[in-house]
Amino acid sequence: MDVDDFEQATVRARGTKEPATYRAALDLHEGDLLPEDRYEEWAEGKRQELRQLYLALLIELAVLHEERDESGLAIEALRKATAREPILEEAHVSLMRLHALSRRPERALAQYERFRDTLSRGLGTRPAEATRRLRDEIAAGKFPMTLSVDLSQEKELFGVGKHNLSAPMTSFVGRAQEIVGVKRTLAMTRILTLAGAGGSGKMRLAFEVARDLIGAYPDGVWMVELAPSPKRGW
Repeated sequence: MDVDDFEQATVRARGTKEPATYRAALDLHEGDLLPEDRYEEWAEGKRQELRQLYLALLIELAVLHEERDESGLAIEALRKATAREPILEEAHVSLMRLHALSRRPERALAQYERFRDTLSRGLGTRPAEATRRLRDEIAAGKFPMTLSVDLSQEKELFGVGKHNLSAPMTSFVGRAQEIVGVKRTLAMTRILTLAGAGGSGKMRLAFEVARDLIGAYPDGVWMVELAPSPKRGW
C-alpha cells in the first residue's frame, strides 16, 4: 500500500509541478523496498524502479526551485540525491553549476573533488569529459559566461532527450491508476502488452508511461514502429 501511495503521489506531483506536492511524494519514500528480500529477483526490479523514481523526483524538485530562484532549496534537494546515490553524476553537476552561479566557485570545485574521489574509490573511473570541462571553466572563472553552452552539454551527457517520443498536442487527464499499474507491471517483466478495444487509448497510455520513464533507463526510451500506423494527433 505504501508503494501505491508513493507512485500515486508522484503522478500528482508531476501533474501540478508544485514543490509542495513533490515534497509530499518524497516523504512517502521511507527507504528501499523490502530490504530483507535483497536477493529476491522479483523484488530487485521494483526496488530499483522506486529508487530511481525517488532520485528523479529530487532532481525535478531541484529544477522547480531553481526556476523560482530558490537556489538554497534546489541545493538541498540535490544534496539529498547525492546522499542517497553518491555516483549520480547529474546531481553533482547541477550542484557544481548552482554553486558557481551563486558566486561560490570554491564549493563547486569541492563538490567536483568529492565526486571524483567517490568514483575513483568505488568504481575505478573518473567524471565524464563534460563534467571535467565544467570544472575547468569554473576554476578559470569562465562558467557564468558560457552557461547556455554548459546546460546543453549537461542535457546531452545525462540523456535528457534520449528518446524519440513525439510531443503531446493535448493534455492527458485521468487514468492515473492505469499509469501506475503499467509501471508496476513493467518493472517485473521484459515484455508487456497492452490489450483492449480499438480506440480505447492503449497507445496514448503507453506513450504517457514511456515519457515518465525516460530518465529511468540509461539508454533512454524509444518508439519502434512494427507496422504502419495512422497519424497520431496528440
